[in-house]
Amino acid sequence: MTTVRPLGLADGPAWAALFREATRTHPAAFITTATEAAALSEDAIAARMDGDLLGAFDGTDLIGFGSLVRTERPSLRHRAELGPLYATSRHHGTGAGQALMDALVAHAHGHDVAWLDLWVAENNARARAFYRRNGFSDVARRPDAVRGADGPETDILMTRCLEAGAGRG
Repeated sequence: MTTVRPLGLADGPAWAALFREATRTHPAAFITTATEAAALSEDAIAARMDGDLLGAFDGTDLIGFGSLVRTERPSLRHRAELGPLYATSRHHGTGAGQALMDALVAHAHGHDVAWLDLWVAENNARARAFYRRNGFSDVARRPDAVRGADGPETDILMTRCLEAGAGRG
């Protein structure tokens, strides 16, 4: 069974190892390159353990992570960006990703976030289908959003309203 909780300082090394593995094995899914991930300092890793980075665990093993990027600007506090969201390939289809998503939504509710936004590669059909199943809608397309080893990538902005009865984006 997958459990999800905020990552703390003691989880930093496990998160860094998983993040480095993720950027190596799924480079197109991350803006951060494997080289950048490998160069993360201990201070940079510790800074990520800010309470908005959640980890999915199978027993004591970290098998995935997801984060909310929130702002303190009063006019934008009602929105947060989701990402990255990652579960190891061997845990696809086990409910680990869904457990992370459910926990991130609950975490967002706990901080009075009304809207979740995310960017996803247009050609990442599996992720886009997962986000649609979780109530996200496409709202914009950004050509040439990222230039990686495979050339330019088009990204899709997806959003989800968390407030009952509020307008959809």
